[in-house]
Amino acid sequence: LEAKCSFLEEQATNANQEVQRLRGYCVEKDDKVSHVQKELKEAEEGLSACRKEIEALKAKEEEGRQIIDRYQTEVKSLRAEIDAIAQGDAEKLSTLSVRRTEDQRKEIESMR
Repeated sequence: LEAKCSFLEEQATNANQEVQRLRGYCVEKDDKVSHVQKELKEAEEGLSACRKEIEALKAKEEEGRQIIDRYQTEVKSLRAEIDAIAQGDAEKLSTLSVRRTEDQRKEIESMR
């Protein structure tokens, strides 16, 4: 009976040591999980900032395209005026000048 009690006490001691070892292992893994979660949060914040920057750049790109379109329209209008001047077409020149003035007025209003 004493031998059996001694054996069971040894088994209990070993089991307690194993529990302590596993608790330490769990604490270590919890620390690693916390660290990885922190890194993940930082990466998500960085990704979100990148997405916002991309959207801002897309908006600037669109704004640039609109400016280019306006200038291309202006160039076409000026070329038509130059052609009218070269051809001495006073009526066409007058019409183009009025249209150009209206386009400039619209552009100024759109900028407001």
